[in-house]
Amino acid sequence: MEKNKPVEFYDTLFKTMQVYFGHKFHMAPGAVNLAEIRRVLEERHLSSEILQGAQHVFEECEAARYAALGFSQAQMTRTHEAARHLIDGVERKC
Repeated sequence: MEKNKPVEFYDTLFKTMQVYFGHKFHMAPGAVNLAEIRRVLEERHLSSEILQGAQHVFEECEAARYAALGFSQAQMTRTHEAARHLIDGVERKC
């Protein structure tokens, strides 16, 4: 993020989320995707805020990694904060 390289930032963030959720919910990293995360979070009856946060972070990562959309420093910062908030929420609830 500090080097203003959105593709690398979002790729790293996505891999970090895969590792985190994989360890947290005993899933293989390759099995971690938005649909599976939503399923696991819904099974645990987590708040809609956490579900929306997961959707936001994963969709931003996919858009940057596959659609090659331009993302500003401010947008990367917001996504980073959303990911931190998501992990914090999951840690408090699970």
